[in-house]
Amino acid sequence: MLRSSLLRALQRLIVSFGLLVLANPADSAAQWLSLPPMPALPQPSTTGYTPIGAARIWWGRYNASAAGIPVLLLHGGMGSSNYFAHLIPTLVADGRGVIAIDSRGHGRSTLGGNKLSYELMASDVLAVLDQLQIPKVDLV
Repeated sequence: MLRSSLLRALQRLIVSFGLLVLANPADSAAQWLSLPPMPALPQPSTTGYTPIGAARIWWGRYNASAAGIPVLLLHGGMGSSNYFAHLIPTLVADGRGVIAIDSRGHGRSTLGGNKLSYELMASDVLAVLDQLQIPKVDLV
C-alpha cells in the first residue's frame, strides 16, 4: 500500500513539473539557455548504481548514519543531482541524511533500452529506495 501510494505521489510530482515547464515553451527554452553551469557535488559518503534492466541509476548518500527520515533530492529535466551541490552541505549541517539520484538518462545514470516515461522514472526511484532499504523519505 505504501509503495503504491509513493509511486502515485512521485508520478503526480513528475507530471506536475513537466506541465509547469510546458506551460510556456518559449519562455522555458530561453530559461534553459541561461541556467548557470552545474557545480560539482560534494563527496558522498557512499555512492552506487541500482541496475534496472539495461539501465543503471546512480545515487549518492550523505550523512547516511543520521537519525530520522532522509531527504531525497530529485532534479528537473535535462539536469542532474549536481544542481543540489549547494543545498546538500546545508542539509547535512542540519543533521539530515541526504540521497541524491540522477534520473534515468541524466547525469551519471544510463538510459537503458526503455523509452523515458514518468512511470518508469518513478519506478526507478522506488528501486533505488528498495535497494537502500529506505521505507520513507522527505522529497525535494
